[in-house]
Amino acid sequence: MTTITALSGRLSPNDPRLHVRIEADLRAKIAAGKFKPGQALPTIHELREAYGCCRQTAARPLQRMLDAGLLIRYPGLGYYVR
Repeated sequence: MTTITALSGRLSPNDPRLHVRIEADLRAKIAAGKFKPGQALPTIHELREAYGCCRQTAARPLQRMLDAGLLIRYPGLGYYVR
């Protein structure tokens, strides 16, 4: 959990805002090695189904992680761990 905190600042899996929880979950899975560099993350559609949220809520954590330099986006293919 220390690695996640270092990467994500104040993100917490207990935060009531769903987009923050999704981002914390994805970062934790990357830190734990579930998603390795070059591996695709779940699609926005898959995140929507998994978390029961709208498209914007599922897309926001991916965009934040892309902006932070943790992901690479290939249009039409998805988001990949950098």
